[in-house]
Amino acid sequence: KSSVRDHVDLTDLADLADLADHVDMSWSGQTYLTSAEVEHLVEVSKGSFTQEQILLLYKRFRTLDKAKRGYLQSSDLVNSIPELSINPLNKRIAYFCDGMNFKEFVRLLAPYSPKAVPSDKVRALFAVWDVNGDGRVCKEDVALVLREAGGTNLMEGEVAMVLERLFERCEGKLGRRIGAEGMTVGEFESVLGADVSLDLGVDFTSL
Repeated sequence: KSSVRDHVDLTDLADLADLADHVDMSWSGQTYLTSAEVEHLVEVSKGSFTQEQILLLYKRFRTLDKAKRGYLQSSDLVNSIPELSINPLNKRIAYFCDGMNFKEFVRLLAPYSPKAVPSDKVRALFAVWDVNGDGRVCKEDVALVLREAGGTNLMEGEVAMVLERLFERCEGKLGRRIGAEGMTVGEFESVLGADVSLDLGVDFTSL
């Protein structure tokens, strides 16, 4: 049976994307969106979603927001979406989802659209691995993500082994040793290459 320790890459375990700016949207609790709001949200998604998809996303958002607060809590997603509730990284996913309004929800999901540009996909992955949010991915960040993914099934010795193998591959691509400072987003992009594929495993525009 395969496990986290068997198949680790930087594109693995990336279930959510870049945190959006906290912008107040008083209409998050509305039952409908105006045409102007929909057009604005298409722009927010950088064209990754069509107007029809924005409306479907809004319907899904309101379904998830059972308490009608106008924003999501981590439990809303984990308890309502089986694909996320069984995900070993649900703690990481919850971090991104807590307190999220609809505009943030759109920004969060946009990099997972097939129409999203590669640089946005890279930044989405980078945000998942950059646990402490300092703008760099270091071994400590990756170790924390691995522990969340592996849980009690991954021993500390195995975490160390996975880290060593993973960073050896990264160093080979960068042509330098990665010290305690870790990798910048530019170096992270160099390691991943141009063809970055993201998959949430959940189609939020399909209801």
